[in-house]
Amino acid sequence: MLGQILVYSMPGCPHCTAAKMSLNKLNLPFIEIQLDLYDKSVREELKSKTNRSTVPQIFFNEKHIGGRDDFHKLDKKELEELIKYVQENEPPEGSPSIPGSTLLIGIGEDDGQSLRCEYDTDADIAKALKDSNLPKKRWNWLQRHHGAFTGKQLKEWLDGTGEDGEAAATRLLAGNFIAPIEKKVDAFHPDGTLYQLVEQKSIASLNSGVTAECKVLHPSELGEQMRIQIKKLYGKYLNDDGTSVDYEGMRDSEEFGEYVKLTAQLQRVDLSQLSIDGRLAFFINIYNALIIHGQVVRGIPQTFLTRLRFFWTTSYIIGGHVFTLDDIENGVLRGNRKGPAHLCRQFSRSDPRLKFALPTAEPKIHFALVCGAKSCPPIKCFSEKGVQEELKMATEGFIEDDSNVLVNLEKKKVKLSMIFKWYQVDFGGKDRAMLIWIFENMNTGTKSDNLKSLIEGDNFSVSYFEYDWTSNSKNES
Repeated sequence: MLGQILVYSMPGCPHCTAAKMSLNKLNLPFIEIQLDLYDKSVREELKSKTNRSTVPQIFFNEKHIGGRDDFHKLDKKELEELIKYVQENEPPEGSPSIPGSTLLIGIGEDDGQSLRCEYDTDADIAKALKDSNLPKKRWNWLQRHHGAFTGKQLKEWLDGTGEDGEAAATRLLAGNFIAPIEKKVDAFHPDGTLYQLVEQKSIASLNSGVTAECKVLHPSELGEQMRIQIKKLYGKYLNDDGTSVDYEGMRDSEEFGEYVKLTAQLQRVDLSQLSIDGRLAFFINIYNALIIHGQVVRGIPQTFLTRLRFFWTTSYIIGGHVFTLDDIENGVLRGNRKGPAHLCRQFSRSDPRLKFALPTAEPKIHFALVCGAKSCPPIKCFSEKGVQEELKMATEGFIEDDSNVLVNLEKKKVKLSMIFKWYQVDFGGKDRAMLIWIFENMNTGTKSDNLKSLIEGDNFSVSYFEYDWTSNSKNES
Protein backbone atom coordinates (compact mmCIF):
# COMPACT_ATOMS: atom_id res chain seq x y z
CA MET A 1 0.00 0.00 0.00
CA LEU A 2 1.54 3.30 -1.09
CA GLY A 3 -0.85 5.46 0.90
CA GLN A 4 -1.99 5.46 4.50
CA ILE A 5 -5.15 5.03 6.54
CA LEU A 6 -5.15 7.03 9.78
CA VAL A 7 -7.49 6.47 12.73
CA TYR A 8 -7.50 9.15 15.41
CA SER A 9 -8.69 7.61 18.68
CA MET A 10 -8.75 7.80 22.46
CA PRO A 11 -8.47 4.97 25.02
CA GLY A 12 -11.86 3.87 26.33
CA CYS A 13 -13.70 4.90 23.14
CA PRO A 14 -16.20 2.20 22.03
CA HIS A 15 -16.70 3.87 18.62
CA CYS A 16 -12.93 3.81 18.02
CA THR A 17 -12.84 0.09 18.78
CA ALA A 18 -15.73 -0.55 16.39
CA ALA A 19 -14.04 1.44 13.60
CA LYS A 20 -10.73 -0.41 14.06
CA MET A 21 -12.51 -3.76 14.05
CA SER A 22 -14.22 -2.85 10.76
CA LEU A 23 -10.87 -2.00 9.18
CA ASN A 24 -9.36 -5.24 10.49
CA LYS A 25 -12.19 -7.28 8.99
CA LEU A 26 -11.40 -5.69 5.62
CA ASN A 27 -7.69 -6.56 6.12
CA LEU A 28 -6.81 -2.88 5.78
CA PRO A 29 -3.64 -1.81 7.62
CA PHE A 30 -4.02 1.48 9.47
CA ILE A 31 -2.05 3.82 11.71
CA GLU A 32 -3.72 4.62 15.02
CA ILE A 33 -3.04 8.01 16.61
CA GLN A 34 -4.19 8.03 20.25
CA LEU A 35 -4.75 11.69 21.02
CA ASP A 36 -4.05 11.39 24.76
CA LEU A 37 -0.46 10.36 24.01
CA TYR A 38 0.38 13.58 22.17
CA ASP A 39 0.50 17.28 22.90
CA LYS A 40 -2.19 19.79 21.99
CA SER A 41 -0.79 20.47 18.49
CA VAL A 42 -1.99 17.08 17.25
CA ARG A 43 -5.55 17.73 18.46
CA GLU A 44 -5.44 21.20 16.93
CA GLU A 45 -4.39 19.79 13.53
CA LEU A 46 -7.22 17.26 13.67
CA LYS A 47 -9.72 19.97 14.54
CA SER A 48 -8.50 22.20 11.71
CA LYS A 49 -8.89 19.41 9.15
CA THR A 50 -12.23 18.04 10.34
CA ASN A 51 -13.94 20.77 12.38
CA ARG A 52 -14.62 18.02 14.89
CA SER A 53 -13.28 17.13 18.33
CA THR A 54 -14.83 13.69 18.64
CA VAL A 55 -13.14 10.39 17.90
CA PRO A 56 -12.66 8.30 15.90
CA GLN A 57 -11.80 10.31 12.84
CA ILE A 58 -10.70 8.28 9.80
CA PHE A 59 -8.57 9.44 6.86
CA PHE A 60 -7.71 7.65 3.62
CA ASN A 61 -4.64 9.72 2.67
CA GLU A 62 -5.99 13.31 2.66
CA LYS A 63 -9.61 12.22 2.28
CA HIS A 64 -11.52 12.66 5.54
CA ILE A 65 -14.13 9.92 5.92
CA GLY A 66 -15.47 10.96 9.35
CA GLY A 67 -16.36 8.84 12.34
CA ARG A 68 -17.49 5.27 12.80
CA ASP A 69 -21.01 5.87 11.48
CA ASP A 70 -19.70 7.78 8.45
CA PHE A 71 -17.39 4.89 7.61
CA HIS A 72 -20.18 2.32 7.98
CA LYS A 73 -22.43 4.38 5.67
CA LEU A 74 -20.01 4.08 2.75
CA ASP A 75 -21.54 1.96 0.00
CA LYS A 76 -19.55 -0.86 -1.58
CA LYS A 77 -18.46 1.18 -4.61
CA GLU A 78 -17.29 4.16 -2.53
CA LEU A 79 -15.29 1.88 -0.24
CA GLU A 80 -13.67 0.03 -3.15
CA GLU A 81 -12.63 3.33 -4.73
CA LEU A 82 -11.10 4.55 -1.46
CA ILE A 83 -9.18 1.31 -0.96
CA LYS A 84 -7.84 1.46 -4.51
CA TYR A 85 -6.89 5.09 -4.00
CA VAL A 86 -4.70 4.45 -0.92
CA GLN A 87 -3.20 1.32 -2.48
CA GLU A 88 -2.03 3.17 -5.58
CA ASN A 89 -1.24 6.69 -4.28
CA GLU A 90 1.16 8.06 -1.72
CA PRO A 91 -0.27 10.62 0.73
CA PRO A 92 -0.36 13.94 -1.14
CA GLU A 93 0.46 17.34 0.33
CA GLY A 94 -2.25 18.31 2.80
CA SER A 95 -2.63 14.82 4.25
CA PRO A 96 -2.60 14.66 8.08
CA SER A 97 0.92 14.35 9.44
CA ILE A 98 1.92 11.39 11.57
CA PRO A 99 3.13 12.80 14.91
CA GLY A 100 6.58 11.85 16.09
CA SER A 101 8.52 13.99 18.54
CA THR A 102 5.40 15.24 20.33
CA LEU A 103 4.80 11.88 22.02
CA LEU A 104 3.93 12.27 25.70
CA ILE A 105 4.09 9.84 28.62
CA GLY A 106 2.15 6.71 27.78
CA ILE A 107 1.13 3.39 29.25
CA GLY A 108 4.46 1.73 28.65
CA GLU A 109 6.57 3.79 31.06
CA ASP A 110 9.26 1.98 33.03
CA ASP A 111 8.16 0.92 36.50
CA GLY A 112 11.02 2.93 37.94
CA GLN A 113 9.28 6.14 36.93
CA SER A 114 6.02 5.27 38.66
CA LEU A 115 7.22 6.63 42.02
CA ARG A 116 9.89 9.27 42.52
CA CYS A 117 10.53 9.35 46.26
CA GLU A 118 13.01 11.39 48.27
CA TYR A 119 12.86 9.95 51.78
CA ASP A 120 11.60 12.34 54.47
CA THR A 121 13.63 11.77 57.64
CA ASP A 122 10.70 12.98 59.76
CA ALA A 123 8.95 9.78 58.62
CA ASP A 124 11.23 7.93 61.07
CA ILE A 125 9.79 10.02 63.92
CA ALA A 126 6.24 9.49 62.66
CA LYS A 127 6.72 5.71 62.45
CA ALA A 128 8.28 5.58 65.93
CA LEU A 129 5.33 7.62 67.26
CA LYS A 130 2.90 5.25 65.57
CA ASP A 131 4.62 2.23 67.16
CA SER A 132 4.67 3.80 70.62
CA ASN A 133 1.85 3.49 73.13
CA LEU A 134 1.04 7.20 72.88
CA PRO A 135 -1.53 7.30 70.01
CA LYS A 136 -4.83 5.93 71.31
CA LYS A 137 -8.56 6.08 70.67
CA ARG A 138 -9.63 9.31 72.34
CA TRP A 139 -12.97 11.11 72.59
CA ASN A 140 -13.64 14.71 71.63
CA TRP A 141 -17.17 16.18 71.51
CA LEU A 142 -18.79 12.73 71.43
CA GLN A 143 -16.55 11.63 68.57
CA ARG A 144 -13.91 8.94 68.87
CA HIS A 145 -10.60 9.58 67.11
CA HIS A 146 -7.99 6.94 66.34
CA GLY A 147 -4.27 7.56 66.81
CA ALA A 148 -4.86 10.64 69.00
CA PHE A 149 -2.81 12.35 71.72
CA THR A 150 -2.53 15.77 73.35
CA GLY A 151 0.10 18.33 72.45
CA LYS A 152 1.57 18.01 75.94
CA GLN A 153 1.89 14.22 75.64
CA LEU A 154 3.54 14.52 72.22
CA LYS A 155 6.08 17.10 73.40
CA GLU A 156 7.01 14.99 76.43
CA TRP A 157 7.39 11.86 74.29
CA LEU A 158 9.53 13.67 71.73
CA ASP A 159 11.68 15.23 74.48
CA GLY A 160 12.25 11.70 75.76
CA THR A 161 13.63 10.60 72.39
CA GLY A 162 16.31 13.29 72.46
CA GLU A 163 14.48 15.63 70.07
CA ASP A 164 13.54 19.21 70.81
CA GLY A 165 9.94 18.22 71.46
CA GLU A 166 8.18 21.41 70.41
CA ALA A 167 10.32 21.91 67.29
CA ALA A 168 9.87 18.29 66.17
CA ALA A 169 6.12 18.42 66.77
CA THR A 170 5.92 21.63 64.74
CA ARG A 171 7.74 19.87 61.88
CA LEU A 172 5.39 16.87 62.06
CA LEU A 173 2.41 19.23 61.87
CA ALA A 174 3.86 21.26 58.98
CA GLY A 175 4.73 18.05 57.14
CA ASN A 176 1.17 16.74 57.55
CA PHE A 177 2.29 13.68 59.53
CA ILE A 178 -0.05 14.82 62.32
CA ALA A 179 -3.12 17.06 62.27
CA PRO A 180 -5.18 18.87 64.92
CA ILE A 181 -8.59 17.39 65.64
CA GLU A 182 -10.19 20.79 66.20
CA LYS A 183 -10.82 22.55 62.86
CA LYS A 184 -9.74 26.00 64.05
CA VAL A 185 -6.31 24.93 65.33
CA ASP A 186 -3.52 25.75 62.87
CA ALA A 187 -0.38 25.54 65.02
CA PHE A 188 1.18 23.22 67.56
CA HIS A 189 0.28 23.85 71.21
CA PRO A 190 2.04 21.82 73.94
CA ASP A 191 -1.11 21.64 76.07
CA GLY A 192 -4.35 19.67 76.09
CA THR A 193 -5.06 20.32 72.40
CA LEU A 194 -5.78 17.02 70.64
CA TYR A 195 -3.83 15.89 67.57
CA GLN A 196 -3.80 12.63 65.64
CA LEU A 197 -1.70 10.79 63.09
CA VAL A 198 -2.91 11.75 59.63
CA GLU A 199 -2.60 8.15 58.43
CA GLN A 200 -5.19 7.19 61.08
CA LYS A 201 -7.54 10.08 60.34
CA SER A 202 -9.96 7.49 58.99
CA ILE A 203 -9.02 3.85 59.49
CA ALA A 204 -11.63 2.95 56.85
CA SER A 205 -9.87 4.99 54.14
CA LEU A 206 -8.17 2.80 51.57
CA ASN A 207 -4.80 4.55 51.99
CA SER A 208 -4.81 4.63 55.81
CA GLY A 209 -2.48 2.84 58.20
CA VAL A 210 0.67 3.39 56.10
CA THR A 211 3.16 6.17 56.78
CA ALA A 212 3.78 8.44 53.77
CA GLU A 213 7.57 8.29 53.73
CA CYS A 214 8.39 10.51 50.74
CA LYS A 215 9.01 14.23 50.91
CA VAL A 216 5.83 15.97 49.89
CA LEU A 217 5.51 16.46 46.14
CA HIS A 218 3.58 19.22 44.43
CA PRO A 219 0.10 17.71 43.94
CA SER A 220 0.31 18.08 40.16
CA GLU A 221 3.56 16.05 40.16
CA LEU A 222 2.08 13.38 42.42
CA GLY A 223 -1.06 13.43 40.29
CA GLU A 224 1.02 12.88 37.15
CA GLN A 225 2.82 9.94 38.75
CA MET A 226 -0.53 8.47 39.74
CA ARG A 227 -1.87 9.13 36.23
CA ILE A 228 1.01 7.11 34.75
CA GLN A 229 0.36 4.23 37.13
CA ILE A 230 -3.41 4.37 36.53
CA LYS A 231 -2.80 4.21 32.78
CA LYS A 232 -0.68 1.10 33.29
CA LEU A 233 -3.57 -0.48 35.15
CA TYR A 234 -6.08 0.61 32.52
CA GLY A 235 -3.83 -0.61 29.71
CA LYS A 236 -3.51 -4.09 31.20
CA TYR A 237 -6.86 -4.68 32.93
CA LEU A 238 -9.33 -2.69 30.81
CA ASN A 239 -10.99 -4.28 27.80
CA ASP A 240 -10.46 -2.75 24.37
CA ASP A 241 -13.44 -0.38 24.44
CA GLY A 242 -12.76 0.87 27.98
CA THR A 243 -16.11 -0.29 29.37
CA SER A 244 -15.11 -3.16 31.69
CA VAL A 245 -12.36 -3.94 34.18
CA ASP A 246 -10.70 -7.20 35.22
CA TYR A 247 -10.86 -6.54 38.96
CA GLU A 248 -9.77 -10.05 39.94
CA GLY A 249 -6.70 -9.94 37.71
CA MET A 250 -5.83 -6.49 39.00
CA ARG A 251 -6.07 -7.38 42.70
CA ASP A 252 -2.79 -9.32 42.97
CA SER A 253 -0.89 -7.54 40.21
CA GLU A 254 2.42 -5.75 40.59
CA GLU A 255 0.90 -2.66 38.94
CA PHE A 256 -1.86 -2.48 41.54
CA GLY A 257 0.66 -2.88 44.35
CA GLU A 258 2.64 0.07 42.95
CA TYR A 259 -0.54 2.13 42.72
CA VAL A 260 -1.45 1.37 46.35
CA LYS A 261 2.01 2.56 47.45
CA LEU A 262 1.40 5.83 45.65
CA THR A 263 -1.94 6.39 47.36
CA ALA A 264 -0.20 6.66 50.75
CA GLN A 265 1.55 9.81 49.49
CA LEU A 266 -1.86 11.46 49.06
CA GLN A 267 -2.10 11.76 52.86
CA ARG A 268 0.34 14.68 53.06
CA VAL A 269 -0.06 16.48 49.72
CA ASP A 270 -0.78 20.24 49.82
CA LEU A 271 -3.98 20.69 47.82
CA SER A 272 -3.83 24.48 48.08
CA GLN A 273 -1.02 24.44 45.48
CA LEU A 274 -3.37 23.19 42.74
CA SER A 275 -4.78 25.51 40.09
CA ILE A 276 -8.47 25.15 39.15
CA ASP A 277 -7.57 23.00 36.13
CA GLY A 278 -5.16 21.10 38.35
CA ARG A 279 -7.97 20.37 40.80
CA LEU A 280 -10.20 19.21 37.95
CA ALA A 281 -7.69 16.73 36.53
CA PHE A 282 -6.40 15.62 39.94
CA PHE A 283 -9.77 14.86 41.48
CA ILE A 284 -11.29 13.29 38.34
CA ASN A 285 -8.36 10.87 38.14
CA ILE A 286 -8.47 10.20 41.90
CA TYR A 287 -12.24 9.56 41.78
CA ASN A 288 -11.94 7.04 38.94
CA ALA A 289 -8.99 5.31 40.60
CA LEU A 290 -10.79 5.23 43.97
CA ILE A 291 -13.79 3.56 42.32
CA ILE A 292 -11.54 0.79 41.02
CA HIS A 293 -9.53 0.57 44.28
CA GLY A 294 -12.78 0.32 46.22
CA GLN A 295 -14.22 -2.43 44.05
CA VAL A 296 -10.97 -4.41 44.16
CA VAL A 297 -10.75 -4.20 47.97
CA ARG A 298 -14.39 -3.91 49.11
CA GLY A 299 -16.17 -5.80 46.36
CA ILE A 300 -18.80 -4.70 43.87
CA PRO A 301 -22.01 -3.25 45.38
CA GLN A 302 -25.05 -5.11 44.08
CA THR A 303 -28.08 -3.22 45.41
CA PHE A 304 -29.27 0.38 45.59
CA LEU A 305 -28.51 0.68 49.31
CA THR A 306 -25.08 -0.91 49.07
CA ARG A 307 -24.25 1.43 46.16
CA LEU A 308 -25.23 4.45 48.26
CA ARG A 309 -23.09 3.20 51.11
CA PHE A 310 -20.18 2.55 48.73
CA PHE A 311 -20.19 6.15 47.45
CA TRP A 312 -20.75 7.59 50.93
CA THR A 313 -17.94 5.65 52.64
CA THR A 314 -15.23 4.68 50.12
CA SER A 315 -12.48 7.22 50.73
CA TYR A 316 -8.86 8.34 50.62
CA ILE A 317 -7.01 10.58 53.08
CA ILE A 318 -5.85 13.49 50.89
CA GLY A 319 -3.87 16.42 52.27
CA GLY A 320 -4.84 15.56 55.85
CA HIS A 321 -8.56 15.42 55.01
CA VAL A 322 -10.86 12.47 54.31
CA PHE A 323 -12.53 12.57 50.90
CA THR A 324 -15.21 10.03 50.00
CA LEU A 325 -16.39 9.47 46.45
CA ASP A 326 -19.39 11.71 47.17
CA ASP A 327 -17.12 14.38 48.66
CA ILE A 328 -15.03 14.44 45.48
CA GLU A 329 -17.96 14.51 43.07
CA ASN A 330 -20.49 16.73 44.84
CA GLY A 331 -18.22 18.68 47.16
CA VAL A 332 -15.19 19.41 44.97
CA LEU A 333 -16.06 18.91 41.31
CA ARG A 334 -19.68 20.14 41.43
CA GLY A 335 -18.78 23.24 43.44
CA ASN A 336 -20.36 21.92 46.65
CA ARG A 337 -23.84 21.04 45.42
CA LYS A 338 -26.34 18.54 46.80
CA GLY A 339 -26.03 15.03 45.44
CA PRO A 340 -29.10 13.31 43.94
CA ALA A 341 -29.69 11.34 47.15
CA HIS A 342 -28.72 14.14 49.56
CA LEU A 343 -30.78 16.62 51.55
CA CYS A 344 -28.09 19.29 51.88
CA ARG A 345 -24.84 20.49 50.37
CA GLN A 346 -21.88 18.13 50.64
CA PHE A 347 -19.69 20.47 52.74
CA SER A 348 -20.96 22.70 55.53
CA ARG A 349 -19.74 26.29 55.79
CA SER A 350 -17.29 25.32 58.53
CA ASP A 351 -15.91 22.29 56.67
CA PRO A 352 -12.19 22.85 55.96
CA ARG A 353 -12.55 20.91 52.70
CA LEU A 354 -14.84 23.62 51.32
CA LYS A 355 -11.81 25.69 50.25
CA PHE A 356 -10.94 22.98 47.70
CA ALA A 357 -14.36 23.05 46.00
CA LEU A 358 -14.42 24.40 42.45
CA PRO A 359 -15.86 27.95 42.23
CA THR A 360 -18.77 26.63 40.14
CA ALA A 361 -20.05 23.24 39.09
CA GLU A 362 -18.36 21.82 35.99
CA PRO A 363 -21.08 19.87 34.11
CA LYS A 364 -18.58 18.11 31.83
CA ILE A 365 -17.21 16.09 34.75
CA HIS A 366 -20.28 13.85 34.45
CA PHE A 367 -18.82 12.45 31.23
CA ALA A 368 -15.46 11.81 32.85
CA LEU A 369 -16.41 10.20 36.18
CA VAL A 370 -16.81 6.43 36.15
CA CYS A 371 -19.20 4.84 38.63
CA GLY A 372 -18.29 1.19 37.98
CA ALA A 373 -21.48 0.39 36.03
CA LYS A 374 -22.06 -0.38 32.35
CA SER A 375 -23.99 2.84 31.70
CA CYS A 376 -21.09 4.98 32.96
CA PRO A 377 -18.82 6.79 30.50
CA PRO A 378 -15.70 4.88 29.39
CA ILE A 379 -12.64 5.20 31.64
CA LYS A 380 -10.06 7.83 30.70
CA CYS A 381 -7.18 9.74 32.31
CA PHE A 382 -6.93 13.53 32.42
CA SER A 383 -3.95 15.90 32.53
CA GLU A 384 -3.70 19.34 34.14
CA LYS A 385 -2.57 21.08 30.94
CA GLY A 386 -5.09 19.37 28.68
CA VAL A 387 -8.07 18.86 30.98
CA GLN A 388 -10.37 21.41 29.33
CA GLU A 389 -9.86 19.98 25.85
CA GLU A 390 -10.02 16.42 27.20
CA LEU A 391 -13.32 17.14 28.97
CA LYS A 392 -14.67 18.69 25.79
CA MET A 393 -13.77 15.58 23.81
CA ALA A 394 -15.26 13.28 26.46
CA THR A 395 -18.48 15.33 26.42
CA GLU A 396 -18.79 15.38 22.64
CA GLY A 397 -18.11 11.65 22.47
CA PHE A 398 -20.74 10.91 25.11
CA ILE A 399 -23.38 13.09 23.42
CA GLU A 400 -22.61 11.68 19.97
CA ASP A 401 -23.51 8.17 21.17
CA ASP A 402 -27.22 7.53 20.46
CA SER A 403 -27.43 5.33 23.54
CA ASN A 404 -26.83 8.50 25.60
CA VAL A 405 -28.53 11.20 23.52
CA LEU A 406 -31.11 10.18 20.91
CA VAL A 407 -32.86 12.87 18.83
CA ASN A 408 -36.02 11.93 16.89
CA LEU A 409 -37.01 14.92 14.78
CA GLU A 410 -40.12 13.31 13.30
CA LYS A 411 -41.61 12.33 16.65
CA LYS A 412 -40.23 15.49 18.32
CA LYS A 413 -38.66 13.39 21.07
CA VAL A 414 -35.29 13.50 22.80
CA LYS A 415 -34.15 10.56 24.92
CA LEU A 416 -31.26 11.09 27.31
CA SER A 417 -28.98 9.26 29.69
CA MET A 418 -30.23 9.31 33.28
CA ILE A 419 -27.13 11.33 34.10
CA PHE A 420 -28.92 14.37 32.66
CA LYS A 421 -31.94 13.77 34.89
CA TRP A 422 -30.00 13.17 38.10
CA TYR A 423 -27.84 16.26 37.61
CA GLN A 424 -30.26 18.45 35.64
CA VAL A 425 -29.43 21.45 37.82
CA ASP A 426 -25.87 21.35 36.43
CA PHE A 427 -27.18 21.55 32.86
CA GLY A 428 -29.52 24.51 33.29
CA GLY A 429 -32.32 23.16 35.47
CA LYS A 430 -35.18 22.99 32.93
CA ASP A 431 -35.64 20.70 29.92
CA ARG A 432 -35.16 23.46 27.33
CA ALA A 433 -32.08 24.87 29.08
CA MET A 434 -30.64 21.37 29.31
CA LEU A 435 -31.16 20.74 25.58
CA ILE A 436 -29.55 24.08 24.78
CA TRP A 437 -26.53 23.06 26.88
CA ILE A 438 -26.33 19.74 25.01
CA PHE A 439 -26.59 21.52 21.64
CA GLU A 440 -23.85 23.98 22.57
CA ASN A 441 -21.53 21.14 23.61
CA MET A 442 -22.13 18.65 20.79
CA ASN A 443 -20.44 18.12 17.49
CA THR A 444 -21.91 19.78 14.39
CA GLY A 445 -23.88 17.55 12.02
CA THR A 446 -27.33 16.15 11.34
CA LYS A 447 -27.94 15.31 14.99
CA SER A 448 -27.17 18.85 16.16
CA ASP A 449 -29.27 20.32 13.32
CA ASN A 450 -32.23 18.18 14.39
CA LEU A 451 -31.84 19.15 18.04
CA LYS A 452 -31.59 22.83 17.10
CA SER A 453 -34.84 22.53 15.13
CA LEU A 454 -36.65 21.02 18.14
CA ILE A 455 -35.32 23.71 20.48
CA GLU A 456 -36.27 26.55 18.15
CA GLY A 457 -39.75 25.07 17.64
CA ASP A 458 -40.10 24.67 21.41
CA ASN A 459 -42.11 21.53 20.72
CA PHE A 460 -40.46 18.43 22.14
CA SER A 461 -40.69 15.84 24.88
CA VAL A 462 -37.79 14.53 26.96
CA SER A 463 -37.50 10.99 28.31
CA TYR A 464 -34.64 8.96 29.73
CA PHE A 465 -32.93 5.65 29.10
CA GLU A 466 -33.00 3.11 31.91
CA TYR A 467 -29.64 3.15 33.66
CA ASP A 468 -27.74 -0.14 33.55
CA TRP A 469 -26.22 -0.61 37.01
CA THR A 470 -24.72 -3.96 36.05
CA SER A 471 -21.08 -3.99 37.13
CA ASN A 472 -18.43 -3.16 34.56
CA SER A 473 -16.40 -6.13 35.81
CA LYS A 474 -15.13 -8.32 32.97
CA ASN A 475 -16.23 -11.34 35.00
CA GLU A 476 -19.84 -10.16 34.87
CA SER A 477 -19.87 -9.18 31.21
